[in-house]
Amino acid sequence: MNFSSKKAYITKILIVINIIVFLYMAYNASFNLNLMTMPEMIIHYGGITKTSILYFHQYYRLITAMFVHIGWMHLIINMLTLYYIGIVCENSLGHFKFLILYMVSGIIGDFCSIEFSDINVVSAGASTALFGLLAFFLLIKWYYPHNLEMKNTSKTYAIFIILNLVLNMWDSSINMAGHIGGLVGGTLVMIVFIIYKRINKNSA
Repeated sequence: MNFSSKKAYITKILIVINIIVFLYMAYNASFNLNLMTMPEMIIHYGGITKTSILYFHQYYRLITAMFVHIGWMHLIINMLTLYYIGIVCENSLGHFKFLILYMVSGIIGDFCSIEFSDINVVSAGASTALFGLLAFFLLIKWYYPHNLEMKNTSKTYAIFIILNLVLNMWDSSINMAGHIGGLVGGTLVMIVFIIYKRINKNSA
């Protein structure tokens, strides 16, 4: 597996965008953490709510919510996760497929986040897209069927994802619907990639 960050420029761009958005929010809030994490502030900068989608049809929030974070720790944890798993995914899939996997997973995850949440819940963060990237590791043994290392990696990440979902069930602040939605979205995208790869291989 390729852990080199030299060619993973989409991952780096995504991280930079997330950081810029957060710093812009922080600057406008005079770096007041309490103000930055207020629901009104999160919504103003692109967070997502059921009302914003179902009643005001602000579908752009399905994308903007992926780049808004609720506090420093939320940003740091998600960006570290994106860096370490994003590099492997991007180097394995290529830039374009990686970006499709990330964005589609995030959009589906954000939609599930508001669809299965209360009307007043405000959702934001890259975790919906990140769970889509984790789907890559779940299905990697089918994308690289003859690579033993990939198969072992798939088992490791499958255990990690199951533990993560189970542990998160006890934390009311975590939007489980968004995480599961991102994982489902990423799985669907990976299935398309696997089918496309096999069709091309058979027609070659």
